[in-house]
Amino acid sequence: MPDVLQIALKDETSTLVLIPHAGSVRAQTLRVPVGDAGDVAFVEAGTIVVILFAFVYLLRSIVRASRAQRVAVEVPATKKDS
Repeated sequence: MPDVLQIALKDETSTLVLIPHAGSVRAQTLRVPVGDAGDVAFVEAGTIVVILFAFVYLLRSIVRASRAQRVAVEVPATKKDS
């Protein structure tokens, strides 16, 4: 074991396991389906539509929550005046 590692692992509770090099193992190929390059325009258009719908939904939710909060704050103020 190199001296640098021995110095770093002076703590008796630490353990270092070195995995031996396996030179005879062949590399494996991983095939991932990524789609057709001709569909890029449809994917981009769909992404834009989904993002716009999400933006509108979040904006609508924020406005509704803001209005509900404003009404909740104004109602007690009008009851005090009565």
